[in-house]
Amino acid sequence: MESVNRIEIIDREGWRKEIILEKRISYIGSDARNDIVLNPVRGSGVTPRHLQLISAQPGPAQISIVNLSDCEVLFENDDGKSLLPFSALDISDGAQIHLGDFLLIFHLQGIISQPGSTTLPYHPSGKTVETNPTSESIGLRAALQSANLGTEAPIRGMIYVRNQGTAPGVQFELDLEGFPLDSFEIGAAPILFPGAEKGIPVQIFHPRRPDIPAGPHRITFKAYALDAYPGETAVIS
Repeated sequence: MESVNRIEIIDREGWRKEIILEKRISYIGSDARNDIVLNPVRGSGVTPRHLQLISAQPGPAQISIVNLSDCEVLFENDDGKSLLPFSALDISDGAQIHLGDFLLIFHLQGIISQPGSTTLPYHPSGKTVETNPTSESIGLRAALQSANLGTEAPIRGMIYVRNQGTAPGVQFELDLEGFPLDSFEIGAAPILFPGAEKGIPVQIFHPRRPDIPAGPHRITFKAYALDAYPGETAVIS
């Protein structure tokens, strides 16, 4: 899979740089561990991990951006359009956004599939995982801000559901297993037509219960549509 998408970055002094988006999922922020680093020396107002970029499947010249910060992301010359904290939005070629003192211009020409290549959903940690093979009609992937859950630091992110089947106007349902029901919030499940994908916000809170020990815990996201695709469930964990 070859990406021909790139970002033009302009700092407060007019310095410019172009970066090709080579990964399926990329992160932008002031921390040096990001894929695209906006150095605090060249501009302020960028959080350590500010944005997540998710490239589309081969074909469409668009990407999804996820705001991982507590700050609103403003668009340039777009009638006050903005991206609220911990929300997601699809953008297309020519989109311009402000991250602190930086202006980011997206030049999107799509993704070209190479012979024999396969695009898979992504695990919240960034590792590639397959959805449950019993589901051919439901696509599911998740992008979480962090894998570390603290008593005062919930995990926030997005779950992306895709109607890969042929049924129109499908009402999907979402579930999370591995934590008590009062320890997470998932946004309203979408109604999707064939080929459509929707991001749903999710928050996971520390359960603060003595019967749940500290240490690693496995969580599982599930998506299903009993009426349209009976017997099919997409799963990532």
